[in-house]
Amino acid sequence: MSIKSISLLILLATAVLLSGCISGKDGIKVNNSTINTTESGFFPKTNLPPGFSLETIHETEVKIGNSSFNATEGLYKYNSGYAEIQAVKHEKPTILIDLYRSQYKEANYNPFEEISFNDHNATIVTDYVIRNGKQEPKYTVIWTNGSHMFLAFNEEQTDSKTVVAFATASGY
Repeated sequence: MSIKSISLLILLATAVLLSGCISGKDGIKVNNSTINTTESGFFPKTNLPPGFSLETIHETEVKIGNSSFNATEGLYKYNSGYAEIQAVKHEKPTILIDLYRSQYKEANYNPFEEISFNDHNATIVTDYVIRNGKQEPKYTVIWTNGSHMFLAFNEEQTDSKTVVAFATASGY
């Protein structure tokens, strides 16, 4: 073999090895985490409601009920705060919905409002937090689609319509 042929083979082998390091075996690399390419598609990058912009997609752990589950999370900048969409894969995601809802069994109000978007049912969950010494509502939208449970919420004060528009932008 000539030196040119050997150099070409080394260059091709290096390119193949590097592409594996960049894309990962099962997905894409984002901020040193390998994200399943299918699950990264759950997080909208365009056509977002006003004020939202995608910051990062990463793996995380989500606590639902008394259990923790691995999830993929899209973190969004929203005005001066953050919003998130979390996708939790599960054989029976409706079980996760039931676990999530059970967290409110002691609530002295009905925190659930059933809605529909993107051709499926969802629930707006209203929770109350203390901000600046005042009790204010915080909204989370939960739903299932296929083998995933989704949660969409905003960390800063907003209305439920904004959170629903954010969840709807996922397309799922």
